[in-house]
Amino acid sequence: MPLPTPAPPPLPPDIWDRTPPEAQAFILAMLAEVAALRAEVAELKARLDQNSSNSHKPPSSDPPSVTKPVKPPTGRKRGGQPGHDGHSRKMLPPERVHHRVDHHPSDCRNCGDSLSDSPVVGHPTLHQVCEIPAIDVTVTEHRRQRRRCQRCGTVTVADLPVSVAGSCFGPNLEALIAGLIGRYRLSRREALQFITDLTGLDVSLGTVVAICNRVSDSLAPTVDRIAETVRVSAVAYVDETGFKEAGQRRWLWVAVTDHGTLFRLHKNRSQNARRELLGAHVPGAKVVSDRAKAYDDIPLADRGLCHAHLKRDFEALKGRSEATTEIAVGLRREQRRLLVLHRQIRDGTIAQPARRNKIRMLKARFGALLGRGLELPDPKLHTLCTELGKFWPALFTCLDHPAVEPTNNRAERALRPAVIWRKTCFGTASEAGNVFVERLLTVAATCRQHASNLFSFIASTHAAARQGLTPPSLLPALS
Repeated sequence: MPLPTPAPPPLPPDIWDRTPPEAQAFILAMLAEVAALRAEVAELKARLDQNSSNSHKPPSSDPPSVTKPVKPPTGRKRGGQPGHDGHSRKMLPPERVHHRVDHHPSDCRNCGDSLSDSPVVGHPTLHQVCEIPAIDVTVTEHRRQRRRCQRCGTVTVADLPVSVAGSCFGPNLEALIAGLIGRYRLSRREALQFITDLTGLDVSLGTVVAICNRVSDSLAPTVDRIAETVRVSAVAYVDETGFKEAGQRRWLWVAVTDHGTLFRLHKNRSQNARRELLGAHVPGAKVVSDRAKAYDDIPLADRGLCHAHLKRDFEALKGRSEATTEIAVGLRREQRRLLVLHRQIRDGTIAQPARRNKIRMLKARFGALLGRGLELPDPKLHTLCTELGKFWPALFTCLDHPAVEPTNNRAERALRPAVIWRKTCFGTASEAGNVFVERLLTVAATCRQHASNLFSFIASTHAAARQGLTPPSLLPALS
């Protein structure tokens, strides 16, 4: 949006009239240039002040000077409050106890008399101590015997079982190595060092890479089933973040649904990339996302805008000018009302007539603020108000469909481990590495959703693949 033409300088009319026309034109040109430079300085200062609270930058990029608002003290003491239910470690069930040691009191705590001949009464007080045994790798030596044919004299060597023929390491050990890299964010060299320190085995870096590829192949059917489930879900929360492959820019996409989480690495941030993640759009299925162009072909009736992204946009407008700040504060206030109303509708604590009335009034106030924003000369505010007008139905999807959350925080939380991993491993180096990242992140996130043990699942899936058996299902209710 062009800057407004500056008004004539505040000079007395008699002085301005005596000023030569050439000087007047020069003064006006200088004033216009000063106005443009001031606007540029304000924009650059706003960029310098950007952080995770007023932009889409991740919290990990915030400098030390950025601090979260400190809540006012409540006057209560630290720790659990009166009436709070305490939390303690639960005792493991008897079938998980390996050893039992009885301890008997020797003397009476009251009179000091010996208790050596006294009977045992009641139930013992239990104290369980958990410990891991010393790690010792079990080595199985497969001896391929040779036999000579008595008829023709040919010597034949026995074949290895298919479950052990492809590797010198068992499925549990290979699952551990893949999990350390794909879920717990160790580099391949760090995982190699950990396994060496833990087991004393001599494992090469190339072997670690081969193990990751084998585990990745074993997880392919599971990831395909998760992808099918995600693509037919009623609601998907979608986001994407930058990644690297051999130094080249890539995009890591994620879709989170109630039943599974799916990751995909793609070369760009386009609609085609989104379709590869979610498949062809199913009419009626809701997609909650930001305002990126990759989602523009989804009908607005099936979209939900992330209000967490919008909150940061509103915060970024504060301080640009008094009028802009007033609009930004108003938009943020109405957004808070929207979130409260969504919770009331979702929890069923508001009656239907009041619900309709509140939605109508909220939309009216929101629309009035956007209209006022379009009248102001601030280009950033004008752009945001124009966009929100374009996406108007998607602003209120969470009110019309209470099962749809008002943010895509599910997707952002799913991406967080990958973002931390990206900072330590600097991305991948090949297409095989991309596939490994996609599959391990997908299986790890979905295991977490279903409270499944990641290591046990990877190990059992890998063992089944090595034996040519059907892998276990991570989605039993949907398979």
